[in-house]
Amino acid sequence: MINILNQVWIYARYRPSPQVSTPPSQDVYESVMRMSQMVVQQTWDRESVVLQLPHIQTDMLRHFRTRRRNITTVEEFVAMKNADRRSLVRAISDEDYLDVMAVCSSFPHVTISTETQVMDDDDRHKVTAGSMVTVTVTLERVGLLEKYKVDQESLLGSGTVSLEEEDDPVINHNNTVVENVGAGEKGKSQRPSWEKNKKKKKGKGGGGKVVRRRVGKKGREGKEKEETEHEEPEEPMEEKSGSVSEEEGGERESEGEVEGGGKGEDEEEEEWQSLQETMKIQQQKKKELGVNKESHPVHAPFFPEVKQEGWWLYIADKRRKEIVVLPQRVQGLKSELTQDLQFQAPEKPCVLRYTVILTSDSYLNLQFSTELKIDVSQRVEVKGRSQWAELEQEEEEEEAFEETESEGDFSDLSDSDS
Repeated sequence: MINILNQVWIYARYRPSPQVSTPPSQDVYESVMRMSQMVVQQTWDRESVVLQLPHIQTDMLRHFRTRRRNITTVEEFVAMKNADRRSLVRAISDEDYLDVMAVCSSFPHVTISTETQVMDDDDRHKVTAGSMVTVTVTLERVGLLEKYKVDQESLLGSGTVSLEEEDDPVINHNNTVVENVGAGEKGKSQRPSWEKNKKKKKGKGGGGKVVRRRVGKKGREGKEKEETEHEEPEEPMEEKSGSVSEEEGGERESEGEVEGGGKGEDEEEEEWQSLQETMKIQQQKKKELGVNKESHPVHAPFFPEVKQEGWWLYIADKRRKEIVVLPQRVQGLKSELTQDLQFQAPEKPCVLRYTVILTSDSYLNLQFSTELKIDVSQRVEVKGRSQWAELEQEEEEEEAFEETESEGDFSDLSDSDS
């Protein structure tokens, strides 16, 4: 949708017609960007952005807005004192609080710095009327806990397990944060609804109850299948299948056969593997095209795959709600990244007051900006051709020398003929 808006913007700007009178405004672009954020986070833009954090419920928001405080963003939540922050979410447990802070550490804060120059001129930092202006934008990304220097050891007070003492927070393939709370205790991850009914893959041994289904020979079609359920220690599945075949005296163990003519587990396994191979090929093509650049995984528990941070970088005139430089896709922002934005200066001297904007495609209402002021001076007109005088004089001397040489050659030829 952003690409379509860019095409309409170019068509309206450079090829005016009755069908497209004015280019899309800044509000239209930002509405499409907010739509991307809502799809990734599965929430409305009217909802509080604090609900993007895990374990934060709607009924807790009444504590975020009181006479004493007005917390509306995740950054304001992290900037609070640890005691006030813990008291604000006192309804959740310490384990859930560690999950919240682990996700806050992955939330980005980007600092934008700019440098304006004109590449082709001798004085690059002087912008003249009608010149092509290049704005070099440098983006520096840090996590919120790093920005505000939150002491992770004192998150739960003395005598409790801190984030540094635990294993580093891990975001698994379902984009859920996995924490190990306490020594020797496994951290539990909240599985999305689409993962609860997924069948486990075969071939992985393990202790516990093993259900075996024995199917008789062809002559015993009328008999019911017997199921045995017993405890077995951990051992490879190949050895188990071998021992069972010996006990049954040649009877086959066909776990893939299902009554009613439905698909067996083997067929489902083959379909699942072919689907995985197809997805790997598609992801590889995306990587080759530079579309899927890794940066930082986004906390999006309802998104069907791992979502990397993506941004739109553009220049706008906020007073007129106009786009000056079309939004460019920025990916691969791990810690620092540089991007060039170009536009043509007006034909008359003036002072430009623009805004460089960086908008997230994943986090709700997350946007960073910086003001850009450019003094456009009068273009210096070059009078006469004095700067080319020496070059022209040299060319004239070379031409005169070539003419004298050619005349001398013709005179020699005439003397020889005589």
